[in-house]
Amino acid sequence: MGSLPKFLKYPNIVAILGVRRCGKSVLSWQAFKGQKFGYVSFDDERLKDIKVEDLNKILEAPYELYGSNLENIILDEVQNIVGWELFVNRLRRTRKAIITGSNSKLLSGELATHLTGRHVDFTLMSFSFREYLAYNNISLEAITTKERVKLSNNFKVT
Repeated sequence: MGSLPKFLKYPNIVAILGVRRCGKSVLSWQAFKGQKFGYVSFDDERLKDIKVEDLNKILEAPYELYGSNLENIILDEVQNIVGWELFVNRLRRTRKAIITGSNSKLLSGELATHLTGRHVDFTLMSFSFREYLAYNNISLEAITTKERVKLSNNFKVT
């Protein structure tokens, strides 16, 4: 996680960007480990038709669960809502906010335009095969039959 927590001070927004399924949500949850936080996933099909003017209603659920003094919020894949930028800019004044996104516009650098420089972005990449092996303590030089089967099983889609 490195330097991510030091940027979680408002009025900054932390933006975790990267390709789909690379761990952006998990990293954002880890950033608030041990703290109460609200989490909203805009990849949820029940929110697909929400309008920007209804985003305050979305915040009511975490406030009901954790209290109105909730300081930490994660907006996952927020770019799915047209016009989200002004809402996030307002939110950052009173909350520690993490947004995640995998949209090509966000990844292309347009985030700076959307948030007018009030953010710190982190680009997250999926593990390379070598990093995957290192994380799982597998060495290809002396791979055992058991490790080969474990490795093979990890690549099967469930």
